[in-house]
Amino acid sequence: MASANREDPVVEASLQNVITRNNNLLLHTKTSQLTSSHSSRKSIINTFDTISVSSNIDEVSKSWLSLDENHSILVQNLVEWVVTPLRVGHFRVYLVARVLRNWIRAGVQVQDAIHDFLATFVGSQRSKGHVYLLVSELVRSKHFSASKYMTWLISKGALMRCISVDEVCEPSIRALIC
Repeated sequence: MASANREDPVVEASLQNVITRNNNLLLHTKTSQLTSSHSSRKSIINTFDTISVSSNIDEVSKSWLSLDENHSILVQNLVEWVVTPLRVGHFRVYLVARVLRNWIRAGVQVQDAIHDFLATFVGSQRSKGHVYLLVSELVRSKHFSASKYMTWLISKGALMRCISVDEVCEPSIRALIC
């Protein structure tokens, strides 16, 4: 930092604090895993982007399911692909709902993966609308249990920390308030 006065003890202590935090973060991060995970995720997202109107949903479901052995991560990536503000249109919501239904019929557990996604989801109003639409569509078709979702929210104490709908609640609750 060229403009900081390094001789000032407060500035020097602050800089050392930042350096220490950065070093601690670097120690706990395995860059090789991070890089491979990022490239794998990017590859999965690119595959999702290749879908077209003429695609056979059953074939797409099978091919997408083989993209990653960790189905939980695959479901989370798929849901993230639905809600990203970088893509437009509601068709992705209905496409993913159909894909997830096929995966559920194939024995993939999506409920917990969607819970994990909702626990960390922070998005725009449009993104929240897409999450709400996806979850609603899965609940409507009886492929996502609203009662299990409410049980999950209650068991983690999420509803206790949210007094009213108007206040800022945690992401798992905010995602369903449009």
